[in-house]
Amino acid sequence: FKCGFPISSDGQNYVFNNGVGLSMVVLTGKAASMAILIDTNGPKKPNFIGKDTFYFQLKQNKILPYEWDSTYSREQIINGITNDAGTMACRPSRDTDDGDMMYWDYNYYMCTALLMMDGWEFKDDYPW
Repeated sequence: FKCGFPISSDGQNYVFNNGVGLSMVVLTGKAASMAILIDTNGPKKPNFIGKDTFYFQLKQNKILPYEWDSTYSREQIINGITNDAGTMACRPSRDTDDGDMMYWDYNYYMCTALLMMDGWEFKDDYPW
């Protein structure tokens, strides 16, 4: 998911004095919630979810990694989980025929969950 600035065209976008970007998007569906995207270095590159942009969700008065479920294992998060939102993981996307990365296959969305599981540290096997 390649993010420019603003982070989301669907949400409210903010940039803090330290350059951190924040976007909040109301999600509709079975249970209303809000997606919260944080870009740690604002408009500076690389602007990719899982690298410098991280995806959270406000649901039932809690802010957690997007689509978080405490039953997921670390291995599942890295290799992929299929749920109502699609198949999500924390791993690099496959290349397209023209050599570009595919940004819309949800392979970045679980990186926030992996970081939380790892105590907010980038472990040696973090996919990026």
